[in-house]
Amino acid sequence: MWDDLGKPVLEAVYISLLTGALFGLVMATFYYIRRKQLNLTDWGSLGE
Repeated sequence: MWDDLGKPVLEAVYISLLTGALFGLVMATFYYIRRKQLNLTDWGSLGE
């Protein structure tokens, strides 16, 4: 698939890793904001 587009495999791996890291950062930010909006407690304080 990548060879048909003229892209080397290493570039495809780099793009995939970068996209995954960016997606993870966006999701972490989203859930951090939602936690603040809903006034939820931290995971560490749930067992206390």
